[in-house]
Amino acid sequence: ENTLSKMKYEPARLFSNEGETNTYIRLVNRDGTFNIERKHRKYNQIVGNIYHTLLDLKWYNLLLIFTIYFCFIHLVFAGLYYLGGDGSIFNATYAADYLYFSVQTMESIGYGGMYPVSVYANFVVFLQSWWGVLSLGCITGFIFAKIARPSRMKRMIIFSKVATVNYDQVRYVGNVDHLESGRYQAGEGSGIIPTITTTPTMSQLTTERRDNACPCLVFRMANTGRTQLCGTNLKLLLVERPIVTNVVAGGGNALEGETEGMIVTELNYELNRQIGRVRSAIMSSPMLPLPWVVVHPMDRHSPLFGFTPKKFIDNRCEIIAVLDGINEAVSDTFQARYSYTASEIIWNARFVPVMDTRKKKFVIDFSKFHDVESLQPTTALFEGLKIDNQ
Repeated sequence: ENTLSKMKYEPARLFSNEGETNTYIRLVNRDGTFNIERKHRKYNQIVGNIYHTLLDLKWYNLLLIFTIYFCFIHLVFAGLYYLGGDGSIFNATYAADYLYFSVQTMESIGYGGMYPVSVYANFVVFLQSWWGVLSLGCITGFIFAKIARPSRMKRMIIFSKVATVNYDQVRYVGNVDHLESGRYQAGEGSGIIPTITTTPTMSQLTTERRDNACPCLVFRMANTGRTQLCGTNLKLLLVERPIVTNVVAGGGNALEGETEGMIVTELNYELNRQIGRVRSAIMSSPMLPLPWVVVHPMDRHSPLFGFTPKKFIDNRCEIIAVLDGINEAVSDTFQARYSYTASEIIWNARFVPVMDTRKKKFVIDFSKFHDVESLQPTTALFEGLKIDNQ
């Protein structure tokens, strides 16, 4: 099928050809959060940073804590008023009246039906008024800080739900330190931008394509918000968790079938064929409101060189994209994250175009943002370089 909505994925458990089960425990969840559980944390590490600990809670958990605090503090002050004895609060007859008076005092309601009479009761009112102002300021600050958190901006950044691998994607070929000696080329159907002055023959093009052909890992991202982003910086990481298949010689501790650990490698990439960009420097680009296509050539300089779908599964690979930026409206920084596992990488496919021009405007159809279309199998042009789709 050509569209994502008609494709079926099973990202939880994947099987190799030998029938062994490799469970994908991804580092970055689909919503951009980290899939990490922290155990045996010291108490002072949590309480000592209570402000950020509360901010990191879900809304319903935070509101539940505030509700429990609200009930608890009013019960405490109601008990203090009750200890003042009869007559300390005018018109307070039942025990529940002291609770109602506590609520009216801290929330500055003051209906006038009940009021303090004794010195003791007035002193408790003084304490509760001071504590109420302090509590109101803290709770208001927490709610405002949580609403205005820069991390909420990452919801405006969307990544394609899948990545693709194909030979059809245009990529830069040449010395990254000497841009004038290189060119952009793609696989079958896209042609080559030659650097020579004479017109090359078909045999020259065929030979040159075969020698430089390599699959490219492709995904796209876009800013769906109206606010412009500044100072954006994208990092592309490869996380591998290969399994040792042989006992390590020389007294090693790794046993057969034991997971070695996590290997993290930073990947190079191209962005929308930026010809004038220095590729040996840090990859930073302006985050325009148009969709961005991120391309990683899987050539012999890439840690993904020679990878097949099976090797992605066996190494339990995860491609992680981390985008940092500054919101122009409020000058706050944010970070958006997304990841792709083997079941979310479609081989021999490409993305459907989403941009068009109508009435002198660029139109982006986000309903097709995640759609892909399959490509024809590689022909003799890439003989010996065919993609393993098994």
